[in-house]
Amino acid sequence: MLTVNATKVVAGYGNVFNGVRLSAKNAKSESGCDLYERHSHSSIFGIAFNLMLDYELYRKNYVNKYIPKGPFTKESIIKIKAIIDKKKAFSVEQIYKLVRAEQKFRSGIAGSDEESELKSLKLDYPKLVELVSYTINNIFKGKKNIVVNPVFGNSQILVHADGDFILDGTLYEIKCTNQKNCTTTTIRQLIVYFLLNDLLKDKYKIKRFGYYNPLRKQKVEFSIEIPRDISNNWEKFVKERYWEHVLSRRLKYDDIKEMIKGEK
Repeated sequence: MLTVNATKVVAGYGNVFNGVRLSAKNAKSESGCDLYERHSHSSIFGIAFNLMLDYELYRKNYVNKYIPKGPFTKESIIKIKAIIDKKKAFSVEQIYKLVRAEQKFRSGIAGSDEESELKSLKLDYPKLVELVSYTINNIFKGKKNIVVNPVFGNSQILVHADGDFILDGTLYEIKCTNQKNCTTTTIRQLIVYFLLNDLLKDKYKIKRFGYYNPLRKQKVEFSIEIPRDISNNWEKFVKERYWEHVLSRRLKYDDIKEMIKGEK
């Protein structure tokens, strides 16, 4: 199924945010530590943190499964499954392979210089372990209502996205960034997830938004506020995508009929 990633919607696809200005003023936080200056690329560090966090939550029995994302060979699947089943720790080399697999899963490509990227990730690895441990002890400890990587998608409008986690009804987005606070782009991303959630048959219970920056150990929670213009634009976008989908299916059906006619 052809999908439109939520980040493309955030960037303006369907004019969902056309003419609407959002402010992060309600998402400001007084907390946070000094910025950790990562060595690896932001996308590599961010994916590494997310998958290490997800896996550690599984190892510590906060969640009951862990499924890495990416195209894997049968041999790789067997090796990965053996580690997951026994809840063994991944080495930094294995973490890097999982990062590249997820990069391919999300964008179709991975970084070009494997040796240099792995070397940089090795420099960050001790800090990654520390930050994952800190996050679990300070955010998840004692919690039970956890959803990791909630999937928001709708086949009728061909939009698919997955969030980072939902904790006690708060939908969080993780950003490993040097920004001092939650940005408007992040708020838009959370809004898209929330709107997509409303299209699901089995909806997630989302009461608030959250933002977490491991590089600053900064956690922010804020109320959900969606301007009327965005809601109106979203309804228009959904209708347009729905009829595009219906028309596309109809065209394919007609093409098949013509092919059948041609064979007679």
